[in-house]
Amino acid sequence: MTQKVKLHQDNATSHTSKSTTAFLEKMKTDTGIVYIPFQHIPAKFLDISPIDYCALGLLKRALSKRKLITICELRKVVEEKWISIPLEILREALLS
Repeated sequence: MTQKVKLHQDNATSHTSKSTTAFLEKMKTDTGIVYIPFQHIPAKFLDISPIDYCALGLLKRALSKRKLITICELRKVVEEKWISIPLEILREALLS
């Protein structure tokens, strides 16, 4: 299952610090969960990734209000929140 999980982050200084990168490398070794280095993330233009600005923004907002400890908790909450996003909002974001 972890082979399907890839973490994606932007170039915020907290995401690109040496300690965060070391943590992500250790997580990859320990769990098999990989991350996409910020250098490989495309520029954030609305026409490149509209879903990033819509659905992922909604997920980030929902997750920021929660204190999650484990990956299992994170996965459960993300699934719950993803299912709760109205399909019409996702459709509009993709078609924009």
